[in-house]
Amino acid sequence: MLIIFTLPIQEHGISFHLFVSSFTSFISVLWFSEYRSFVSLGRFTPRYFILLDVVVNKIASLISLFALSLLVYKNAIDFCVLILYPVTLPNSWMSSTVFW
Repeated sequence: MLIIFTLPIQEHGISFHLFVSSFTSFISVLWFSEYRSFVSLGRFTPRYFILLDVVVNKIASLISLFALSLLVYKNAIDFCVLILYPVTLPNSWMSSTVFW
């Protein structure tokens, strides 16, 4: 990866040391500004945000549990229909021949 950076730098006449030092200082400024933004965000974030997060997570878990229970219920109903269909099929044939 160092070779990829050095080829365009040498092509434009920028010294590699200047490029690396400016790149390193740029990264350190980014780290410092990111740290400061997280500190200020933590300072101004209300405590109710944590409570809101807990409530939203609980609601999402209840919705997913409800959807899962409906899926299991639907599969159970389909399974019962599959098991009971051969039993009810001859009965329906017999009841339909009575009216003939």
